[in-house]
Parts: sequence; structure tokens; C-alpha cells
Amino acid sequence: MASPLRTAGPAHDPRSRGGRPPRASAGVAGPRGGRSAAREACCRSPAENRNDALCKAPPPRRQIHRKDRSMKLLTAEIAAALAANAAARHDAIARGAREPDPRPVVRFFSPVGAATWLATEVDADGILFGLADLGFGCPELGSFSLAELEGVRLPFGLGIERDLHFEARHPLSVYAEAARAAGSIILGEQRLHAAARRLSARG
Repeated sequence: MASPLRTAGPAHDPRSRGGRPPRASAGVAGPRGGRSAAREACCRSPAENRNDALCKAPPPRRQIHRKDRSMKLLTAEIAAALAANAAARHDAIARGAREPDPRPVVRFFSPVGAATWLATEVDADGILFGLADLGFGCPELGSFSLAELEGVRLPFGLGIERDLHFEARHPLSVYAEAARAAGSIILGEQRLHAAARRLSARG
């Protein structure tokens, strides 16, 4: 006796609806036993697919020549100010007077790292003097070459840049002391600015 929960009739066949076979996912399974027609075409030999657009090799990638984006580090005005500071220091030494402690004239930095330089002087050979920080946690006063800064080549055609908005508020010795205490020129500057804001708020 047949169960009342079942109806008699032929077994269910998914192909019986409208006479269509079950749809295959594109590129996963198809009528060729596991591969779609597109994948089958690309697995044939090049001779068999000479006119098959699915198997054409992509065109060669066009070579891109990156433009050198390095900027001019010293303007005539900045160079004159740096040279004037150098002359003032040499004059003080010649007179036996105390060497001046000028404010930095220019700030250089790496656009892809923490390296930073504050310069107060330049001589006739293009040797700058100031505070140098290569990003290793030990800023130092010393000399560095303008030509070497200009020759640095960084990714994407970049180079060492000049801070167009830099305006020194303190003598070089103050920046040096703050940078040594903080471990970098950048952090030292941030602390100096924060201290200046606190003092301004009190006044």
C-alpha cells in the first residue's frame, strides 16, 4: 500500500522543465564535463584558436617613463641669507667675539621618510651647516653637502624637498636641544610649538 504522504508518478528530473539542461556557472562547470566553453577554448593549441578572441595574448604593457619631480632646494634669496650668516660667524671668530646663534633659514625633508635638515649657513663650496636628522634617533649639529641633497633620488621620481612654509621661531641651539631630547627634529618641533601655545594661552 502506498504511503499517503507520497504521490505516484515518475521520479523528478530537473531537465524535464521546458526541455533545458541545468544552467552552468560561467567559467566553473559546463556541458563538457567540468570546464566551460571559454576555458576549453583557451586550453586548446594556438593553431586551433588562431581566430579565437578568448585566447589572444594581451598587448604588451606600455613603458612609463617617470618624470623627475625634484625641486630647487635653494633660491637666490635663501642662499644670500645663508651666506650672510656664514660671514657673520667668520667675522665673530676673527674678532674673538662670541659666535652668533641665528635662526635656521631653510628646512629640507624627505617626502618618503623622517630625514630632516635645518640649515643656517652655506659656504662658497655649497657646504651647509645646521641640524641634521637622518631618522635614526640622533639629530646632530654639523655640515652637509647641498650637492648630495640635490642628488638624492627617491621612489616615484621624488627627491629631497624644501619646506615652502617653514618659518623659524627659535635660534638653532633651541631646535637642536629640543630635537636631541625628543630623538628627532620633527618631534622636537612639535614640542616647541606645543610649549609656545601653552605660554601664549597663559598670557
